[in-house]
Amino acid sequence: MRAPRTQEPTRGISGGAASDAPTRDGAIGPVGAGLAAPALLVPGAGDAGTVNLAALLPTLQRAPAFAELQRSVASARPGDDPIRMSVADPAKPYAVAALHAALGRCVLLLTARPGNARQLWEDLLAWAPDPEAVLLFPAPDALPYEHLPEDPSLVARRAMSWPTLARLARRH
Repeated sequence: MRAPRTQEPTRGISGGAASDAPTRDGAIGPVGAGLAAPALLVPGAGDAGTVNLAALLPTLQRAPAFAELQRSVASARPGDDPIRMSVADPAKPYAVAALHAALGRCVLLLTARPGNARQLWEDLLAWAPDPEAVLLFPAPDALPYEHLPEDPSLVARRAMSWPTLARLARRH
């Protein structure tokens, strides 16, 4: 998510019923009752910055249902049944980023399609307190049984994920 660097504050609570915040397409839309939208601009390349919505994560983390989810994920052990989280698609990056921040450890997300993974990755970059900790492990272009040569740039991007993941794992 790229937004032009600006000195103007982000819109906050309007009329008490709902606040306005940037949506994925950059438009301003309602967020919910009593929420401010403290989008922060992080210096980026050129004249553009990246929107960071991590300041909104504690709002979700205070919810009782979230605390229950956090406890069940934190206490999960190998061999346990998977823990399922039913969340509307637009809220998934918010919920995953809040869970990641609350757990303080690596979180692996699997998607059915590479396009879904890329979209989730782009959205998580806006929600993560540390966007460098959000990695995309791109899917190979060919299916395993096709025996086609790998794209060297894709292999390089996949290989670059491993040292970053190892560095992040040492931090936690």
